[in-house]
Amino acid sequence: MHRSTARLIHKATNLAYWAEKPDWHTGSRTLDTALGAFRAFPLRVHGLMRHAFYGSNVIAVSGESVVAGDGNDVKKFMFRYPGTMSTDVFQERVTEEVGCVTRCLAGIALPTEVGIMPATVLRSQRPPRTVVQTQRMLDLEKCPAFKLQLLEEKDQSVRSQAARQISALLEGADRLLPQGFYPDISVNSDNLRMARDGSLALIDVMPVYTDGTRLIGDRPPRIVERISEALDTYRRFEGKFGS
Repeated sequence: MHRSTARLIHKATNLAYWAEKPDWHTGSRTLDTALGAFRAFPLRVHGLMRHAFYGSNVIAVSGESVVAGDGNDVKKFMFRYPGTMSTDVFQERVTEEVGCVTRCLAGIALPTEVGIMPATVLRSQRPPRTVVQTQRMLDLEKCPAFKLQLLEEKDQSVRSQAARQISALLEGADRLLPQGFYPDISVNSDNLRMARDGSLALIDVMPVYTDGTRLIGDRPPRIVERISEALDTYRRFEGKFGS
């Protein structure tokens, strides 16, 4: 399979996922009306595409990658890349950006290895060489998406741990900003997770650029605004908790 074909398959499968997600909206009245009609259709296109193109170990087809289980790890196969950038150059860029995020957000951003391997996650006799991120697998049911409301029902030790982690997150975001990066912590991304003891984990360690774009060449709607809103919310919490 050609690399560009794998990119097209990923893009189409990811688009089907968002098109079927009931709480996702484009902001365009015309497009959202069309999405409503599409969602009323009983056939689930995303599931059919996942089964047709990917192996049974696939966990998710997200915006940047296809996530597959591999023992105690997950592998994120990055089929989306900017323009005609070669696989080797793309790996260098991903390694640089992931390294910056994991250094600045040490203890929160999941440690991540970046390499190149055949995209065996695809149902193909000749999978293309693909940039892959490898992380330890989190149980997302035990580590739900972080919302400050979760802390209201937790004991003091959990709230204190979460507060320390939020302070570290804010300090790390301040270190990222001069590099031209934001951590991808917008509330609707569900990238920031909380363990039972209040520890936080950032599972998507690719940054968002300060102009709202990302390395893969897209521009998620209102992404910088949403990240800024999340950071402001955490700053207010930090001020209130420390007072």
